[in-house]
Amino acid sequence: MRAGALRKKAASRPVVPGILLAIVALSLLGCQGEPSTPAIDAAELLLGAAAYPPGWELCESGKYLAGEASPNLTEGAEEVAFQAFCFTMPEARSGQRVYRFRDKRKAAGEYREFERVFFSGDWQIPDDLLRASEAANQWRVGCSDQRYQDETICFFLGQYEEYLVFFSATIVRQGQELVTTTELASLLREIDQKMAGRR
Repeated sequence: MRAGALRKKAASRPVVPGILLAIVALSLLGCQGEPSTPAIDAAELLLGAAAYPPGWELCESGKYLAGEASPNLTEGAEEVAFQAFCFTMPEARSGQRVYRFRDKRKAAGEYREFERVFFSGDWQIPDDLLRASEAANQWRVGCSDQRYQDETICFFLGQYEEYLVFFSATIVRQGQELVTTTELASLLREIDQKMAGRR
C-alpha cells in the first residue's frame, strides 16, 4: 500500500523543471554561433600605409557588402574590406582582405576552404614567422618560391572569431628582396594586434 502510494506520488511530480532545462539548453545552443563582440567595420581592421616598408604605396582599396556585390567577391561574408600595396620597380603587390562572417562557425568553415585553396603545394615557414599570431583562433602562414614568375610569395590566413584575415605579399621579385621576413613578421604582428584590439 505504501509502495503504491509512493509510486503514485512520484508519477504526479510536475515536469516543469525538465522543460525549463530543455529550453535553457536550446537557448545556449542557439547562441553558440552569435558574434562574440559587436560588429566593427572591417575597413578599420586593415593595415595602415605607415606599417609598410619603404617603396610600397597604396594602389587599391575598397569594400564589398553582402547583397551589393557578387557572392564570388564576398565569399559568403557580410562584408569584405580589401587593400593592395604596390611596389613599382620591379612590379609586385601585397594585399590584405578582412572578411566579417555571420558568426564564428561560418568563419571557421570558410577558413578550412581558404586553407585548402591557398595552401596547396609546397609551403615553407621562415623562422621569423613561426609565431605569426597570438590572438587568432587558428592561423597558418607559409612562403613559396614561384619559379615560373621568379618570385617568392608569402600568405597568412587567420580566423578571429567571426572575422577572417587573408594577407599576401611578394617578398622577392627578380632576385630583389622587397620585404625581409623580419619586416613581414612585423606586418603580421600589427595585423594580430589590430584584430585582438577590436574586442
